[in-house]
Amino acid sequence: MKRRFQFLCILLTALLFIHPTAVRGENPRKLTLMVYMCGSNLETTGGSASADIREMTEAFPAGRETTLLVMTGGSRMPEGTGYFQPGSTGIYEIGAGGRIRRVLQSDESTNMGDQETLVSFLRYGQENRPAESYALILWDHGGGPLEGVCWDETSDMDHLTLQEVTGALEEALTQKLDWIGFDACLMSSLEVASAMAPYADYMIASQETEPAFGWNYAFLKEIAQDETGADTGRRIVETYFDGQEANRDLMTLACLDLSKTASIEAAMDAFFSDGMKPLTQEDFSVISGLRGSVTGFGKAIRALGEDGYDLVDARGLIRALDAGNAGEELAGLLSDMVVSSRSSEEGPGGVSLYYPYMNKKKYQETWRETYEQLHFSAGYTRHINAFGDLLTGREMTDWSGLAAEEAG
Repeated sequence: MKRRFQFLCILLTALLFIHPTAVRGENPRKLTLMVYMCGSNLETTGGSASADIREMTEAFPAGRETTLLVMTGGSRMPEGTGYFQPGSTGIYEIGAGGRIRRVLQSDESTNMGDQETLVSFLRYGQENRPAESYALILWDHGGGPLEGVCWDETSDMDHLTLQEVTGALEEALTQKLDWIGFDACLMSSLEVASAMAPYADYMIASQETEPAFGWNYAFLKEIAQDETGADTGRRIVETYFDGQEANRDLMTLACLDLSKTASIEAAMDAFFSDGMKPLTQEDFSVISGLRGSVTGFGKAIRALGEDGYDLVDARGLIRALDAGNAGEELAGLLSDMVVSSRSSEEGPGGVSLYYPYMNKKKYQETWRETYEQLHFSAGYTRHINAFGDLLTGREMTDWSGLAAEEAG
């Protein structure tokens, strides 16, 4: 009887000290971070993707609290470089101490510019490495809200549009991401943030183009200690600038609180719908000057002979258009959504907006229609359509969308 009593006491004591996640039947893994790495010419010409994977293996902490999965593909590497094998798409689990823990999956080459490839990766991560929270990084070239991200050079440069990214998130996610990051150029725009808001709490991205080496993955060293995506985002922003004192290019990076986007869109609707009147040629001349005074992004791309992406600093644009109370109130809302932001020059505020001006050709061919399909702020969309119509000589539409008049 005494032995039985002692046994019951020992059993009860053991149960009290079992980790609560085991009692609840929950998975003890805190975070699964998924990196969708479309190597493209960044890998074939400079090995930038492989270099970032090496950074990940060197920085990733030991322990079972976090898991790091990387899908690689989209790069034409005839000889292969370890992570990018010819004719295949792979999923790797990153281990600590400078090594790959294991190759989880290796399939025939799959188009990484296709929505379903991203869906398959998201599902794989959630089903095979379940965790309390999830995060996603999209790695490759970026083209802002109108061009998207991840160009696959093995599939005729097919890429993920913003609608395909949100389509994949909608189809695959079982819960909201803690954070989403774009290790790619030009993706820190209000339009992208608005599209990501239903699927993630925070977004980390750059207003400007990024250097080929992209982020500094030393931020992974302390990722197991982060409580929220905001904690991780702050460190991603800070480490990005480590050792870049001699870099003369404009560098930007920001972490955005996506819960703020709905109130900002509502404020923009009111701000840009005031008066509900058509723009005149005189208005066009004034606004052109104001828009030209605002910090723009993608200058390096324009220097290569292209007309750029027509992205401008959102806070700077609002203050240029209205220096009064309404403009300052909206600019304040934009500032509030920025958890952390750094720039190597004065001017950038962390988040951009599309505003047509330099690239008339793309506006006429596709961007006007593409922008309307984003379903971003209706008031702002009417405004830039009216401005764009004057810019290109199209028939003028008034801001209310109820009448049409000849421009000029």
